[in-house]
Amino acid sequence: MQLRDLILRLPKDGVFIDIGANAGIFTLIASAHLQRGRIFSFEPNPVVFADFLRNLEENECRNVLPLNAAIGERGDILELAMFETHSGAGHLTSASPDGPPKRSVACLRMRDLPFLQDIIVGREVVCKIDVEGAERTVIRSLADSGMLAAIDRVFIEICAHHLARFSTDPEDIYADLKAQGFRPTYGLQTTTSSYDELFERN
Repeated sequence: MQLRDLILRLPKDGVFIDIGANAGIFTLIASAHLQRGRIFSFEPNPVVFADFLRNLEENECRNVLPLNAAIGERGDILELAMFETHSGAGHLTSASPDGPPKRSVACLRMRDLPFLQDIIVGREVVCKIDVEGAERTVIRSLADSGMLAAIDRVFIEICAHHLARFSTDPEDIYADLKAQGFRPTYGLQTTTSSYDELFERN
């Protein structure tokens, strides 16, 4: 199932959590659909985030809380590799002087956002995670906060190459979410390096 269709299946008072929002295409779809709902969107790249805010203003999105931050297991200041030619290619990295230009960005723990958990309880919730390899860190942050237990569906871009940056692999994603009570819709893919997976609560 495509993410757009998944969002449009949410009830009008549902919640969409967009982790790795980029310029906000899925946040915009959710904002138009969730007329009595809320959208929480996280984008750490400050350049892309500026475009994201402009898109929200131009589309008069009043039910979106945009946050210029990454999500992780601890509050921190991290380094984000920046790519001018591809807004979605930015990824967390070490502070090494080598490679593409880097920018310091804020990293939040989900447990430090208790208001978000208060809002999502009792609502149908879809969470999208597309963070160029740091997906497992986001899952752990959601689980540590208790928020993952209130999420109905998790839509994740899985890329073995990107996950390897963080010394993990697709099998770890499946194992982590299985342990948290989710089942995959499609299952582990071994013939392609990058694909989307939908996990639904058992």
